[in-house]
Amino acid sequence: MTEEKKDEIKVEDSEGYHSSSDTLDIKQIVLRQLQQCIREGGKEMDGGGLRRRIIDGQIVEVVAPNQREIFCNHCDMLWELVMPEIMKHEALVKQRLEDFDKDLENIEKGLNDGKKKATNFITLKKNVDRIDDDHCNRLYNNLLNENKETYELKRANIYKKKLRAISFLLAKIDYFNEKST
Repeated sequence: MTEEKKDEIKVEDSEGYHSSSDTLDIKQIVLRQLQQCIREGGKEMDGGGLRRRIIDGQIVEVVAPNQREIFCNHCDMLWELVMPEIMKHEALVKQRLEDFDKDLENIEKGLNDGKKKATNFITLKKNVDRIDDDHCNRLYNNLLNENKETYELKRANIYKKKLRAISFLLAKIDYFNEKST
């Protein structure tokens, strides 16, 4: 390339580019996030992990995302987006927040209790039944996975309730100005 051609080439930074149609107000962003929560919540609440699929006669391992975690994260982000407006109506929210916090504390406690029970069970099996370490490790891992699975399913259900509560609160405070139309 000649020096003349190099001088003619202009480089623009597209990072900061926004067309006027790309600019969203907060209510549009909240609505899109609410739609995303609904979309993610409508999917199978799979715990993710490594999946084996047969493609063209070959076994292929595919990493599946943890849909429960994705859904909960989307709901958390929606909550963060609407929190400033909702907190203006704190009386409506206070009891709900306490309920969610209690529910989440209870399932956390259940998760920790399950880990302790699994540890105690394995210790008992080793000492009383004299089963080998390899068998104990497999049994212990199965108990922990089952415990985690229960925790994640309960957590996803709590977040479904949270999403319902957010929708209720947004309607109650007429966030999207639907009553005035």
